[in-house]
Amino acid sequence: MNKERLVKTFTDLVALDSPSFDEQAVCRYIKERLTALGVQVAEDDSAAATGSTCGNLLATIPGDPSLEPVLFAAHMDTVEPSRGKQAVTDENGHITSCGDTVLGADDFAGVSAILEGVASLLESGATHPTLELLFTTGEEHFCVGAKAFDAQRLQSKTAYVMDLSGPVGDCAVAAPTLITFSAEVVGKAAHAGFAPEDGVHAIQVAAAAVANLPSGRWGDVTVNVGTISGGRATNIVRTVAPSPAKFVPCAIRTPWIDSTRFTASLWSRHRRWTPN
Repeated sequence: MNKERLVKTFTDLVALDSPSFDEQAVCRYIKERLTALGVQVAEDDSAAATGSTCGNLLATIPGDPSLEPVLFAAHMDTVEPSRGKQAVTDENGHITSCGDTVLGADDFAGVSAILEGVASLLESGATHPTLELLFTTGEEHFCVGAKAFDAQRLQSKTAYVMDLSGPVGDCAVAAPTLITFSAEVVGKAAHAGFAPEDGVHAIQVAAAAVANLPSGRWGDVTVNVGTISGGRATNIVRTVAPSPAKFVPCAIRTPWIDSTRFTASLWSRHRRWTPN
């Protein structure tokens, strides 16, 4: 492994704008790096389905046919704010962002590891199985790119997804269930100045609902309400919040096997906000 090259790959990737559905610059960079190594790279047509500025990338490196093919995967997008990123390396070699954007280690650490691994392997001339490299779009929006990818194109039955935090060398063989839901709150309209008592305020009800739901870590579960909106004027007791009154999405991550039962349990425990 060439540590200097690895770090440069990572900082080069960080410098690229990489919001979900605008991964074109990252896609181009990966293509150029792999093509320079003599690796065949193909971009699929998933952009038509995902709305991204590029498709998923699949690269294949032929190897010993007596060995089972192996897939390595990572994603090309990062969470926001992801434009104008810059990597800063301190005197101890720690790499951080400038502070006004994300760094993008999720998942540029994984992308960098794959690119350096491939470069080092090809330089060594060591025997290896056929390797498949998959780089997807829209992962931060519930793996949209991966869902649009045609898995029939893959040969590998074993895959390593380079997208995990924690000590180097750790691996995950299972992950929490992700549940999302949205809620619409319908109230009763009234004039806020002359007859507020005649109305049922949908935004107030929705806010009370959010306040009574657990937020953050809740045992071995995490819960997060992402957005809430509603209302059109200050003199109206809002009948529906957000046009309708809605808070969306709420994301729940849980290791429970019966995720439906968990969601029902969570909701039943936090219905105190329901108006009379």
